[in-house]
Amino acid sequence: MIVGLDTATNFSFYAIPAAWVLAIAPHFYAVGLLNLKHGADKPGFDFSNPKKSRERIGLTGLNAEQQGQYLRAEQANDNGFLGLPFFACAILAGNLARLPAHQLNSAAAFYLGTRVAFNLLYVFGNNSSFSVLNLFIQAGKVLQYTDIAVTVA
Repeated sequence: MIVGLDTATNFSFYAIPAAWVLAIAPHFYAVGLLNLKHGADKPGFDFSNPKKSRERIGLTGLNAEQQGQYLRAEQANDNGFLGLPFFACAILAGNLARLPAHQLNSAAAFYLGTRVAFNLLYVFGNNSSFSVLNLFIQAGKVLQYTDIAVTVA
């Protein structure tokens, strides 16, 4: 039993759309933050040319901390979508290899938990202590993938 879930049932496939939600969540936060100060004289998020919003961050009326949060949230969004295909393939490969459901569920839950921690630390952390914690989160993900790869082989 992991966190009260019956791991005899395979929940790992549900983790793929959950990972997508966690990948897009920082972007929703960034858009909301950018539109917070939106007005006639201050541009908000440009839905017709989203990358231009990053270039015009200085014109938005956000203070330096909010500008940093906006940029880090967009980068966390990019990072989430870069890792999503690898996570989805790992879940699919584990299921095709008929790994035990409890192992797949544990790996998926670990990934989702570290994704939440990464997003929060990356977007809201702006000092070196958060960077060190983030490094440990990334190292934990590497160890998890190594464990799954060894098990499949």
